[in-house]
Amino acid sequence: MCNLFLKQTIESECTAVCSQLGAGVSLPGVVAAKCGAQVILSDSAELPLCLENCRRTCEVNELPNVLVVGITWGEVSPDLLLLPPLDIILGSDVFYEPEDFENALVTSPSS
Repeated sequence: MCNLFLKQTIESECTAVCSQLGAGVSLPGVVAAKCGAQVILSDSAELPLCLENCRRTCEVNELPNVLVVGITWGEVSPDLLLLPPLDIILGSDVFYEPEDFENALVTSPSS
């Protein structure tokens, strides 16, 4: 992933719109934002402490323009419907529970 964003940044201005699903500690999203992408971090709306952790990670990394939204897999919410068209969907360690596969695919925003 780093190579993709570094290559894009070197060759031209990185303008990708990215969403990180199941952001957790947000490392892939932070890397993308540091490389210039417009990033949306998302994790379960049912885990407010996780969403707060995403916000704190953005603050510590001086990324005030990264949006953090609560999206619960398998549910179509207003936050999901309001997402802009995406160029890249990031995921890191999001498929460790097989029962989550279908809900994640149904909920994945598409452009």
